[in-house]
Amino acid sequence: MPQPSKEGAVTHIPPYSLPLLWAALRGTVGDDELTVSAVIPAAHRRPDVPRRVSGAVIGVGSLISVRDRDTGQLIEDIHSAWITHATVERRWQR
Repeated sequence: MPQPSKEGAVTHIPPYSLPLLWAALRGTVGDDELTVSAVIPAAHRRPDVPRRVSGAVIGVGSLISVRDRDTGQLIEDIHSAWITHATVERRWQR
């Protein structure tokens, strides 16, 4: 939910912060995967990158890397603010 700042402007708090995603990724064991869905804004998309990305998180640093399930492509430099859904999937759930 957007929060008003002291100046009255609304600031957006991403639902999936980097510390939360990092903690979820660290907590996976064995064949578990942290999977996310993200919408890449047009201003940040390269021609070879799909608008919607969904798949397993490969790495979390200051940005996120995801292996897209539809294309198999490694998509890098995803901002946490672009993530619309995140979950940990167990091997038996796939």
